[in-house]
Amino acid sequence: MWVGSERQRKRGMKTNGILIHESDHVVTLTLPVKAGEAVTYIRKGILTQVEAIEDIPQYHKIAVQDIGKGRKIRKYGEEIGEAVSHISAGGWVHVHNLQSSCLADTRQEREETI
Repeated sequence: MWVGSERQRKRGMKTNGILIHESDHVVTLTLPVKAGEAVTYIRKGILTQVEAIEDIPQYHKIAVQDIGKGRKIRKYGEEIGEAVSHISAGGWVHVHNLQSSCLADTRQEREETI
């Protein structure tokens, strides 16, 4: 992970990711990225980067830190689900490795009505 300064951002460093809340484990991409490309976002007023370890589509999530299997994943400052497998920093966070809290609640409600 690379950390820069606001001065570097003003010199033309552009962001391609949005950190919505300081406690989030993921950043939302504003552009698609290929494996090996840097995702640049702002954390606490400082330009920060994480390298994508796989291709990730636009508007999807990238992990900004390692997320262990079973760990709750935060976005919007809230838990959005649980990692069903280990996710490395720079990895794509999506339905293949994230069990959504919303879907789990809906599934449980359906089971209770059957």
